[in-house]
Amino acid sequence: MRKILDASYADLPQPLKSCFLYLTAFSGNYGIKKDRLVRRWVAEGLIPERHGNSSWETGEGYFDELIGRRLIQPAFDGNDDQPIGCTVHGVVFDFLESMSSKENFITPGAELKSELFPCERVRRVSLDCGDEDEGDTLITYCLLEKKSLVASSCDEEKDDAIILKLSRVRSLAFSGDAGRIPNLSALKHLRVLDLEDTKGLANERLESIGHLSLLRYLGLGGTDVTKLPQQIMALEQLTTLDLRRTSLKRLPVLSRNTKLMSLLADQLAITPTQMSRMQNLEELSKVLMGPDGSLASELARHVNKLGSLRMLGIRISHRHSAMDQQGVKHLLEDLGKSNLQSLLLDNCPLPLLDLLVDYPLAQNLQKFELRMHGCLPQVPQEIGSLIAITHLHIKVEAVEEQAVRALGSLPNLVVLRLDLNTSPSMTVSPKDGFQCLKVLWFNSQYGGVGKGIQFEAGAMPQLRRLWLELNVQVERSKHDAFDLGIQHLPSLVHVHATIDWMNTTLTSSEVDAAEAKIREQVSQNPNNPVLELNRRQPRYITKASEELVITVNSLQEWGKQINPRKLVVVHFSAAWCRASRKMSPVFADLAEKYRNVVFLKVDVGVEEMKTVATEFSIEGVPTFLFMKGGDIKRRVKGADKEKLGGMVEELADLML
Repeated sequence: MRKILDASYADLPQPLKSCFLYLTAFSGNYGIKKDRLVRRWVAEGLIPERHGNSSWETGEGYFDELIGRRLIQPAFDGNDDQPIGCTVHGVVFDFLESMSSKENFITPGAELKSELFPCERVRRVSLDCGDEDEGDTLITYCLLEKKSLVASSCDEEKDDAIILKLSRVRSLAFSGDAGRIPNLSALKHLRVLDLEDTKGLANERLESIGHLSLLRYLGLGGTDVTKLPQQIMALEQLTTLDLRRTSLKRLPVLSRNTKLMSLLADQLAITPTQMSRMQNLEELSKVLMGPDGSLASELARHVNKLGSLRMLGIRISHRHSAMDQQGVKHLLEDLGKSNLQSLLLDNCPLPLLDLLVDYPLAQNLQKFELRMHGCLPQVPQEIGSLIAITHLHIKVEAVEEQAVRALGSLPNLVVLRLDLNTSPSMTVSPKDGFQCLKVLWFNSQYGGVGKGIQFEAGAMPQLRRLWLELNVQVERSKHDAFDLGIQHLPSLVHVHATIDWMNTTLTSSEVDAAEAKIREQVSQNPNNPVLELNRRQPRYITKASEELVITVNSLQEWGKQINPRKLVVVHFSAAWCRASRKMSPVFADLAEKYRNVVFLKVDVGVEEMKTVATEFSIEGVPTFLFMKGGDIKRRVKGADKEKLGGMVEELADLML
């Protein structure tokens, strides 16, 4: 294997070698997000300039080439037809670590906490302080503040030598407890600072970042940050600012000489002055549009002036009824004339569809993602006229036959996420279209008598990935209830099915039979797709403590599980957060111990549950809410298992 990897590595062009080695900046056990990786490649200067291509396009090409050479493995989710990230096989990651160490490319924190320091100056450092035992002896923090060393054998001369090495660090990726972050003001040469998912990162700890005059990339996603200091926005070399999964909604005044190319957030209100100063923007997402944020007329005034803008995300305020309709018309007109490659309209209200029909967007859009607001009575017929749509998220009460054909007539639709709120009956035949659809996410939240979704022979000829969320009722335990026709999908490569029987009277054996029916259909598919099969079980089953924790993935489930008569403890978590994963077994053990308490788990990364997180002001994960009768009684932030356990013990008896 080593010989094969050596030969594969030697065959790579030099820029691609550097990008490949850079994967060691991430943990080998978890997935790596594609957009985060490519943006850091660009900020590190690993992407050479190519005539006619942007740095992003070149970096994306490198990512695809590494997949094509099978050096990394693509990772998918149900929201896109393209890889959203990658994983690295353990053998490949071990090879990369050895090559990185040999070339002094990236220095892991494990080397810095020992007395065996790299013989050359450190350029890139990756510190993971998620484990308590790993973070306690990291002497790097003391070195950067020029305090006494943790290792008593280090003398003053060695201290000065090490500080000299660390003072030249150009890239720092940190995860774990914010209290262990080094003194950033000492890192004068820093170009990349990635603090994504750092726990307990307060606003005041950001002040020192404003002194890093060479900083190009700043990642604050998934932190507790609510406000940025003025000094950060004055950094003239800053090109990427990632604020996603934070509650930050407004920016301070930008420098007139700002070079920002990527500004990423969940709902950012931007002033006209700020828009006018960001002339180099290539990515802007998501801008909050409406009474709580930017007005459509203001966006329209500036969007065409941003000639290099290739990706724009707009989240429409929940108070959209007061939006300036004339401004929206102007915005759509300007978007139709722009050079945009990707457009996202999030929380889109139903009345906006008529305007989208009257003012069609540019047909050269490579990606047009539309996420409809709320639960609609049915699929609007006018949606069939929006031929530019490539990605559609919509929630409806029911899907009639004409609605299926309206969706199927969309010529560029490649991803469809369809949530049904009532009787889940939907049949798809070859005459319904869906000629380009590659990803289908079907979620039936209502467990009625209907068969859910059924595929006839020849339906959806290009479908590659099928995600099914099926709610089970007694009537659906009949023999043909799960005869979905999966065997008729000729291009299928992956099936992800979850059977929800939390609120039914079905026995375990009946659910086993339903799962067997799905396995049988997948096995009959000539393309031999991979099957991932899960189930959500009732609370009363006690095979393992984890089964007592109810995972909530929809607003309807949330409404059902909030018991006004019982104490409810909610664990707001995220799959990408190490601290959240660490607290999951602790939370499950508490559920086993306190049977009179309802224990819920909410993943803030699930699109529909972001509304719940926003409603209860969840600013970071893990966060634990103690509720009764819909009111918050207590709140615990962070992975503090002693505090969490004590709070459950205190309130479990008090609120009987």
